[in-house]
Amino acid sequence: MFVFSVKPVFSILVATLSLLILFALLSPPSSSPFSQIPLSGKPPLLGEVDIWSVRRLVEWRPCNWWLQGHQTALPLETNGYIRVDCYGGLNQMRRDFCDGVGIARLLNATLVLPKFEVASYWNESSGFADVYDVDYFIEQMSGFVKVVKQLPPEIASKEPVHVDCSKRKGQFDYIESVLPSLLEHKYISITPAASQRRDRYPLYAKAALCQACYKALRLTRSLETKASQLLDAIPKPFMSLHLRFEPDMVAYSQCQYPGLSPTSMKAIEAAQIDRKPWTGELARIWRRVLAFGEEEEEERKKRGLTHSDTPHFAESNTHPTFIAQSRVCLSQKNKEESKETMGWIGETIDSIKSIQIRQLLTQAVSLGMIVTSALIIWKALMCITGSESPVVVVLSGSMEPGFKRGDILFLHMSKDPIRAGEIVVFNVDGREIPIVHRVIKVHERQDGEVDILTKGDNNYGDDRLLYAQGQLWLQRHHIMGRAVGFLPYVGWVTIIMTEKPIIKYILIGALGLLVITSKD
Repeated sequence: MFVFSVKPVFSILVATLSLLILFALLSPPSSSPFSQIPLSGKPPLLGEVDIWSVRRLVEWRPCNWWLQGHQTALPLETNGYIRVDCYGGLNQMRRDFCDGVGIARLLNATLVLPKFEVASYWNESSGFADVYDVDYFIEQMSGFVKVVKQLPPEIASKEPVHVDCSKRKGQFDYIESVLPSLLEHKYISITPAASQRRDRYPLYAKAALCQACYKALRLTRSLETKASQLLDAIPKPFMSLHLRFEPDMVAYSQCQYPGLSPTSMKAIEAAQIDRKPWTGELARIWRRVLAFGEEEEEERKKRGLTHSDTPHFAESNTHPTFIAQSRVCLSQKNKEESKETMGWIGETIDSIKSIQIRQLLTQAVSLGMIVTSALIIWKALMCITGSESPVVVVLSGSMEPGFKRGDILFLHMSKDPIRAGEIVVFNVDGREIPIVHRVIKVHERQDGEVDILTKGDNNYGDDRLLYAQGQLWLQRHHIMGRAVGFLPYVGWVTIIMTEKPIIKYILIGALGLLVITSKD
């Protein structure tokens, strides 16, 4: 039975596995919505860092300290009911509500579903239940703070006493400032103070706040579905740009805006007084306030943006897509490139064009280190086993039914005498491929040399016809090792790659291309 040493193929397999490992390390998770190849083929300038191709060494992991260890039990009796009144944008309302959850736990109060402001600039009337999954929130907050959907009848008929902490200056104590009102009226509404340091809360109150912020607030199913559809539709990668100088912000802002014309200042003052969306002439003035000018109106329409800084931001960055004022924006160059790009082939070509020399060298060095480490491991196995080829693949069927074509054998060559019945792998002078057969006879000479005769289990005669011309016995130096274990069928990969080299070259080439074009 002929065998094939894994040593040459081992290097090929190691290189292939190394490419796979590099590809896995350099590629984000496929389920991530940000893992697609960028549309832009424009490489960064020399010295700049392309954040999309930098190798991601670690992943951000959520903190869950409040879920570890013993949780402080809720008191049996409550001091009253608290409703959190939330104002501003959704993120601000979410922040205030989470603060209110911590305050409710701090004051041993039962939490009522919050009130979202409905008289805001955009006249948005969505309440808490329209945005978040109420049942899920109540379930997740169990054990952290008591939450009710409806007040008891004797409480529900009353309006809560409002305690506004939002304008408090400096540090103050909620227990001293708010608890007396809660104990007196049993039902209060509160606007948390944005300046209050949350690290001053006791651990059980901070645990309630963190549970609400990071675990319990989940969008309703309909909003979650729409958000997923939106993320799937946006070309990746993208960056969201939050424009702070917007009509709704100006309407509630107390800031001064020097340097604007009297007409622009009139539009801003009107917004601050009426707090209503601009239409008609005021809307046109607002576009001028944003420094776009009437002569640039057509250009503004092409961009689809409303902030003078946004085009400059887009030009100074390599992000192919960004979001500003709820608009998905692509540069004209990116639009043309995206039309010309056809499927995987086009994306691969774009990726090759955008490769940085430093990135390529880094990947090559990493691959070289992995291959070198694998070869060192191979040499170490040779030293440990005493065999020049610790692993071989069976190529023929002369040892059936014990070993079949495609089995992998593990060899060991100790100093113990070779015995009849052992299975050995040996070299024959003039033959390049080793043979694995069973020892059927051992003869020890007077000078200490050992003559060995072998035979295949599936052959009729011994192996003297396979030995070199005139050779009747094998000596110890012909033996590569004893077979001490095997894996069935695994060696077929080596056989296929050896008999059909084109498959080997295609596999290595494809994996190499994936490594070169992969980006974070």
